[in-house]
Amino acid sequence: MPHPLHRWTSIPALVALIGLLVGCATETPSQLALRHSPGSELVRRMTFPPLQFAIPRVGHAVKRHVVSNGIILYLAEDHSLPVLDAYAIFRAGGLYENPSRPGVAQFTASQLRNGGTASLPAESLNGELEILGASVEASASGEAISLTLSALAKDADQALQILAEVIRRPAFDPKPLQISKGRAIEDLRRVADNPAQFLAREFSRMLYTEAHPLGRPLQPAHVEVIQPDDLWAHYRRYIHPNNMMLAVVGDFRRKEMLEKIQGLFGNWPSHPLDLPPLPEVDPRYERGVYIIPRALAQASVTLGHFGIKRSNPDRFAIELMDAILGASGFSSRIMERVRNEEGLAYSVGTWFPTTSPELGLFRAVAQTKNENVPRAVAAILDEMVRIQEQPVSQREVTYEHAEDPCGGDCQPSESLHPGRGVSAGRLHRRAATRFLSEQRHRRPVSWPWRRIASGPGGMARLAPQPPARPRHPPHGRHRRPDPSPAAEPARPPRPTPRSAKAAGDLSRLRSVEPRAFERSSQQTTYPDHPPRPALFPLDTPGGCRYSARRY
Repeated sequence: MPHPLHRWTSIPALVALIGLLVGCATETPSQLALRHSPGSELVRRMTFPPLQFAIPRVGHAVKRHVVSNGIILYLAEDHSLPVLDAYAIFRAGGLYENPSRPGVAQFTASQLRNGGTASLPAESLNGELEILGASVEASASGEAISLTLSALAKDADQALQILAEVIRRPAFDPKPLQISKGRAIEDLRRVADNPAQFLAREFSRMLYTEAHPLGRPLQPAHVEVIQPDDLWAHYRRYIHPNNMMLAVVGDFRRKEMLEKIQGLFGNWPSHPLDLPPLPEVDPRYERGVYIIPRALAQASVTLGHFGIKRSNPDRFAIELMDAILGASGFSSRIMERVRNEEGLAYSVGTWFPTTSPELGLFRAVAQTKNENVPRAVAAILDEMVRIQEQPVSQREVTYEHAEDPCGGDCQPSESLHPGRGVSAGRLHRRAATRFLSEQRHRRPVSWPWRRIASGPGGMARLAPQPPARPRHPPHGRHRRPDPSPAAEPARPPRPTPRSAKAAGDLSRLRSVEPRAFERSSQQTTYPDHPPRPALFPLDTPGGCRYSARRY
């Protein structure tokens, strides 16, 4: 039996705890949201002019020239910084490669950079670029092989000479090719362990089918058979001056740069091009649910359908609609609904590509608990219907939100793109707030935030903040432990989805018997992974196609 003194002395503590809980519960969310630190108030009161951005136009700031051998050259002077950037592009991507050698465009691009040149082995090429502090990179997409150069303006002659050497006289050394092949094979074997990559690959395969190159993902067996002769064949077929566009921007004089380009590439002979027609996409518009079962607690969900070509006249309106719907991070409707209001997913958004020469794929993606899949899908479908039936507001079109959608703690990749309606002043205010917070807690500040915060109107407009004293001594045997965090007030119940009927309809998936999804191609198998289960189609009233993978 406890001592009477112990029993009675615990009553004041209990009363104090109840008072604390009652005090927290009586504070409304609006009162909690109005609390700001003095530094935050200073940041919020700052005003800045809107960000002015003018797109350089060909014929004005950008001059177009055609070299005698067919190279299309764009030159733009920019004397704001002593740097030089060049971008070369060839129509030689994956859509143009030989169907018997999938992946050859990817390795041709990588070995243009990593395979050395006729006069510079791979190690010497890397050493020359390191001495100059320059970079040359190459990549391949479905439509093109591209190379980029970045260097200081004072080293323009040497840097452009290296770029010309890489483009005109590659070596395709077998040793770097073997290293790149080994890395690619390992990456392909790990795709099944990455939910985002795996789901994106299977979604493309399902819609494009084996009849189109975008529906035939690269496999380890394809990589193993690629040899230097395959790279040479792809290079000789497509890498020619009359299939090249080159853009140069930086601190130079246009006339002098034109003479340098003509001296480096002018004697490169042109060659008749043999560009095959791009394969046509055969779109299939039908409803279905495709599930890849996995014994995991979290599901990755993709809803989508065929999109548009880049020649569509509504291209830019669709890009703006996609930004409002789910592509702009925390300021989008789907993020606000699915994550902030209903708390169903941490990662959710949409992607509606508009730059493809063929039909792209619209996708809405989310990751959530298995039991929350019907509610998350219902909420996403509800927002899709709402943006079709109800006009968007002027505030959404111009991105002029009264409150910061990120709470002052956005990542630079989320909604701090100056070209998407965020003014320079708001950008500096967010960065300055982040800078103060990190400095106050003695945490390192990442370079993008430090750079933005030091811009005009950033830290220069803030009152100096004294450094905070450390809570505990950094060393010593008698260091006190960190106090336990205070109890948070109980959250109100989450609102039910606007479309309860859709959630109820989707919940019936558990009772539907799946039909086998027959495939003409062989299933993908890897030595370190069990065979991948087949996809199963189910009927659903949603009007969209989505696939779910459990994680």
